[in-house]
Amino acid sequence: WNYFYRDGTLRTSGTYLADKQTGQWTYWYKNGQKEMEGSFASQRRSGLWQYWHSSGKQRAEGSFDGGRESGPWTFRNSDGGVERGGYFDRGRLALRWSYWHLGGEKQKAEGYYLDGIKVGRWRFWAEDGGVAEKLFPLPEGVELVRETWPDGTPRREGFRRNGDPT
Repeated sequence: WNYFYRDGTLRTSGTYLADKQTGQWTYWYKNGQKEMEGSFASQRRSGLWQYWHSSGKQRAEGSFDGGRESGPWTFRNSDGGVERGGYFDRGRLALRWSYWHLGGEKQKAEGYYLDGIKVGRWRFWAEDGGVAEKLFPLPEGVELVRETWPDGTPRREGFRRNGDPT
């Protein structure tokens, strides 16, 4: 199926199967720039999706599972600089997220989410370089596990609830 703006410009293109969106779908802004592109399975977003600003610069990229954001995502501002990035779990913010000041060159904040709620130690950087920290409580029975390689790079990180990985 192809959908068009009133002036005849292509708006959306994709396939239906048994009256449900399926396979690759592409959406365009009225100016002809691609707006978003990805796949549907059983009428739910599935797999990798990409989004663009009307200028043509990438806006976001990440995957869906069962129609919900899942795994790593990156969001960019209209200038193309990284704005924020982190993980989703069943559509909720999860694990480590990082935020950048406008332009994507200076980090603004970094910390962890569990079920969409800030938890653990968060660091905040002012544009002038000042740093502040805030500790957000973990739910009872939950602990953050973060292990590094000998050189300090992350080896694994995640949460345990009552001793079990979650």
